[in-house]
Amino acid sequence: MDVIKTSQHKARKPHVCEYCGFSIQPGELYQRDFINNSGEVYEWKSHADCYELTGDLKMMDHADEGITA
Repeated sequence: MDVIKTSQHKARKPHVCEYCGFSIQPGELYQRDFINNSGEVYEWKSHADCYELTGDLKMMDHADEGITA
């Protein structure tokens, strides 16, 4: 799994956080990653806090195939 691009945005419309499953409301900051997983390219959106928490807990260190909610 390779992260192609990571960026932070302010939501203009509601999105769903891929980590916690709760809504990202308009005006909230969120993280957007473009990921390539064995040729499958997709977008991963998450609350900025959820994204930070996964880093603090080192959740990706042992997740060969990524993580889900």
